[in-house]
Amino acid sequence: MYDRRQMQLAIDNGLKGVTLIDEDLGDVSEVSVGVSRAARVPDLRIKLNSFISEMNAAGILDDAFDRWSNDGNYEMPDIPKADAPGFTLRVGTTGIVEPYSFYEGKTLTGFDIEMARRFAAWLGADIEFTVYDYSGVIAAAESGDIDCIFADLMVTDERREAIDFSDPLFLIKK
Repeated sequence: MYDRRQMQLAIDNGLKGVTLIDEDLGDVSEVSVGVSRAARVPDLRIKLNSFISEMNAAGILDDAFDRWSNDGNYEMPDIPKADAPGFTLRVGTTGIVEPYSFYEGKTLTGFDIEMARRFAAWLGADIEFTVYDYSGVIAAAESGDIDCIFADLMVTDERREAIDFSDPLFLIKK
C-alpha cells in the first residue's frame, strides 16, 4: 500500500513490477505537520492550526495541493518573505518525496516546502530547512533541533509518542 500519486510518479519515472489497482482500500491517513514538543516557537501547534484553517478557508491549501499533486505543476509561487523577521523557524524535511519535498537540481521544492514558506511568512519569521531521512527527522523534532516537520508526514500512533501533530494538511485514501 502506498499513496497513489507517489506510486504513479515512480512508475512514470521507470519503476518496474508495480501495478496500481483501481479501487481504494478504504483506509484514510492524515498527513500533517509534525510539531516538536521542544520547539522554540511558543504555542507552535496552535499557530500551525490557525494557519492551516486560514489556508483552507482561503482555498490556498486545496489550490496548492491540486497544483503540486494532481496537476503536476511544479512551479513554486512567489511567496513574500517577512519584512522584519523576529526569529527563524527551523523546519525539518526529507527532500526525497516528490511532489511534496524534493529537489529540482539543487533547489528544495514541493507542496510541503511551499506550505512551510507560507507558514514562516505568516508567522513573520525567517525559515531554515534541514534535510533528514524519516527516522532522523522525527528524532530531530523530538530533541528540539527543529521546530516542526513539513515532509508528507503521515500521522501514526508510534509517531504520536515522539511528537505532536497539526490538524491535517490533507487526507490520503489507500
